[in-house]
Amino acid sequence: MKVRKLFESDEVKELKKELLYFIKSIKSDYKNIDFGIMVEDKKLIHINFIGSNTFGDATKALSRLIDWADNKKITITLDVSDNCGSNYDNLLKGYSRFGFVLNPNKYSDKRMIREPR
Repeated sequence: MKVRKLFESDEVKELKKELLYFIKSIKSDYKNIDFGIMVEDKKLIHINFIGSNTFGDATKALSRLIDWADNKKITITLDVSDNCGSNYDNLLKGYSRFGFVLNPNKYSDKRMIREPR
């Protein structure tokens, strides 16, 4: 059996470093914020989760993340989930306010995408 190694480009490695540094700066401002973000490509990140137990912090952090991504011309995707008790329709409306649009694909029928502005 052959195993193919996947190598990250230098651009992806650099983006991961920048994103990690940026997230640390957000966490220093919002102590209870938690992120799960994957770099999928040099111009694409996917939010697995973003949350806080302090009202409004996740919204503020998402807004900062979007500004950062826009500045770097990076597309953001996420999958809307009501697993944590949130209302699915309210989540759709909330993410839509940030410019996300529903973009179902073969992996998820609840995928949303936001192109940089």
